[in-house]
Amino acid sequence: MDDIIRNFLESSIDGTLDEFDFDDAFSNANYYLYNKLAEHGLLDYDEFLQVEEDIWGTTRGDLEEYATRTGYISISVDELYDVVMKYRYNRFRKTFIEFGSFRELLDLYERINDSSMDDMSIAEKAILFDECIHAQHETGDVFDDIDIESIKAEIDAKYATKQVSVNMS
Repeated sequence: MDDIIRNFLESSIDGTLDEFDFDDAFSNANYYLYNKLAEHGLLDYDEFLQVEEDIWGTTRGDLEEYATRTGYISISVDELYDVVMKYRYNRFRKTFIEFGSFRELLDLYERINDSSMDDMSIAEKAILFDECIHAQHETGDVFDDIDIESIKAEIDAKYATKQVSVNMS
């Protein structure tokens, strides 16, 4: 994702956004936004459960002592796990939807996945991808281990050098 952001910023400066691969950029951004939103309970329950299990594994073994099986009642580990995870999902969803930054990420995710994106102009796609970059800058940790300020500083330094060499000729 680091290279995609770098390429986007350089293409913006060079005026070559018509050559930039927006499909790849949005596909990558979508992957990270999906994980961030699912992890915080802002997509559907099954997506939340899958991401939680990918991160933490399953904790079904920890629930074994609470399972019950008698002639009158049966409560399985899977049933207990489902109850605990649905509770977590509902608490996460209720808590994180209140944060404006997460509502903005959800809106951004929905707009990226909107089928009308094919009809967008290059300028509209550039604005939308810039919002993805801004989301990383504002909320942090959308894209793993990417420091937007550092990328911008490198690009500014690179283009400042080009500006000086052009001005000296």
